[in-house]
Amino acid sequence: MQELQFVRSGQRPITLPAAAPEPDEPGLSDRLGALWRGRRTMAATTLLALALGAAYLGYLAEPRYRATATLALDVQGARVVDLEQVVGGLPVGTAAINTELEAIRSPALIGRLVADLGLSGDPEFNSDLRPAPGWWPTRMFDALRDRLGRVPPPPGEGETRRRVVEAAGAALTVAGQPRSYVFTLSATTRDAAKSVRMVNTLAELHLSRQVEQKLRATDEAADWLSRRVRELDAELRAQEAELTRLGADRDVSGGPAALEAVSFQLAEHRRTRAEAAAAAAQATARAASLRAVTQGAEAPETGALAQMRQEGASEDAVRARAARLAEAAEAEAAQARATAARFAEAEARLTERSEGQAADRVRAEQMARDLDATRVLYESFLARLKETTVQRGLQRPDSRIVALAEGAEQVAPRMAVVLALAGLAGLVAGGALVLARDAAREGFRTAEELGRAAGAPVLGEVPCLPVRRRARLLSYLEAKTASPGAEAVRSLRTSLLFSDPVRPPRVVALLSSVPGEGKSTIAVALAHDLARLGRRVLLVEGDLRRRVLGQYLGGAGGAGLGAVMTGFASLEEAARPNPALGADVLPAGPRTGDAADLLAAPGFARLIEAARTRYDHVIIDTPPVLAVPDARLVAPLADAVVYVVRWNRTTREQLDEGLRQLGLVRAAPRGMVLSRVDPAGMRRLGHAGRSGAYAAYGRAYYQP
Repeated sequence: MQELQFVRSGQRPITLPAAAPEPDEPGLSDRLGALWRGRRTMAATTLLALALGAAYLGYLAEPRYRATATLALDVQGARVVDLEQVVGGLPVGTAAINTELEAIRSPALIGRLVADLGLSGDPEFNSDLRPAPGWWPTRMFDALRDRLGRVPPPPGEGETRRRVVEAAGAALTVAGQPRSYVFTLSATTRDAAKSVRMVNTLAELHLSRQVEQKLRATDEAADWLSRRVRELDAELRAQEAELTRLGADRDVSGGPAALEAVSFQLAEHRRTRAEAAAAAAQATARAASLRAVTQGAEAPETGALAQMRQEGASEDAVRARAARLAEAAEAEAAQARATAARFAEAEARLTERSEGQAADRVRAEQMARDLDATRVLYESFLARLKETTVQRGLQRPDSRIVALAEGAEQVAPRMAVVLALAGLAGLVAGGALVLARDAAREGFRTAEELGRAAGAPVLGEVPCLPVRRRARLLSYLEAKTASPGAEAVRSLRTSLLFSDPVRPPRVVALLSSVPGEGKSTIAVALAHDLARLGRRVLLVEGDLRRRVLGQYLGGAGGAGLGAVMTGFASLEEAARPNPALGADVLPAGPRTGDAADLLAAPGFARLIEAARTRYDHVIIDTPPVLAVPDARLVAPLADAVVYVVRWNRTTREQLDEGLRQLGLVRAAPRGMVLSRVDPAGMRRLGHAGRSGAYAAYGRAYYQP
């Protein structure tokens, strides 16, 4: 810990902590320690939970009986005849088993079970038949509801049946066995015979429902197949009639040879039409050329016109000859065009005939194929109809019963499990209570906790002294000199005197954070103990506001501390010996002004210096640090400041704030005192082995 030293004139250095230490977060060892210290609480909660568990088993728990039947999927699918089933069994696999389990859990099947066994009249499943509970909260609620006129209408028959089916379903359990096709049906009720009856009836209902479903499916398939066969028969007859009619209307029996002959004729017509068209084109071109000659163009170099010109014929003769040749060419072109048109008409007729024959052939082939397909489908459906009719009497369930329930075993309540869970719950609740109590506490229980929080040594731990009135404190200390309380005061005195062996403290100021921490009691006891050593001791009542020393030592009139500081009396006149205490006492005296102003005046410092020279020890009882500023005015004048903290009461925030305020006036505590310690509470909280002079191992040294 870093330290700061402050030196006043004529006094030794004062060492102060640089800062209040931060509280450590509780670790695992702290939690375990808290649980160990709270073992009595945990044992008590465990015993209480066990007692409640035993009461539940003896008075509240209702016995439950479970009966179990075993079924298996029929994966072999044995056949009586070698025919393919129209409505086959379930496929083998996990999905099939899960489907089977869900079918058993279905409300429809459970509803049949309820109807067959008359479970609607069983109070276990029909809550309307149960007697009204006799608990007073329920009766009071029913009476209040009647007064308010909010009585619910009675449930209808459908609602009652639904609730009975749900209750029966909750009593049933269906589970599959791993790596097998076996599954179990279980029923848990309040009666063993009822459980057996329910589970066996459910198994039989499940198998009968499977057969019924298959028969119904077979009948539906047969009806559908019958209708389909009649439809296919009518369709087959209609197609045969259409094909016959098509063959009668058109000749579609020639086949491919007739189509090839027509195609050959069509090709010849196309060739002849093309030749005629070409001849017409050539004749037209020749006629155009000759017409051009008649109009003055030059005659061709070859042909008849060229020969005429070579022979010296006149131009008119050449033109006349060209005109005759042009007319002949035009006549030839017209004849060729007529031939091409005639063959084009014949080609169109042949094309139409060819296309009609091809279309009729394709249609006939398509109708033949449709007829064949319809005939095959008709025969297939007819065969399937016959198979379905045969199979109707051969249907079997998809599951079979391996073993029916013959008895029921009691499954609840299980005494060992209930008591184990109750004990575990009590142990956990006790541990949670201990940890919550330990986490919620704000006070200090051990000297180690106080020392770590304050950053200063703990000089002593003073237990609660068994005196109910403050006036009996000194008589108790005189009579019980070997009591734990007296020994604790002597231990505090020893620690205080040896806190500085070179210069033992002579002026000691006792401080606390708040009232009620036992500071005045420790001041009186410490002054009494020092006086028993033969020392000259002065007990100063520094609390000018409450003036509680009179309750310990007896009140007396006259001058006091206030009179000395104001100059109305000297220290010798105001300090009065107290025979019971064995020391002098300087009471607060009558009120003479504001307490803080009197303590801040130079007269108080001169009074302390005068007491220091006259007495061996001066014990100053001061007001609480957080209540008034008086203690901060007294602390810097003392050789040692002793900070009193009440056991399990003073909070960490109060201690930190008190030490912070002392740090502002450069007055660090010489040590801490844990006061008003409860030995029984220490033992109850598990700190008996760490409790100083009043620990269990020290009892042999104390006088009764």
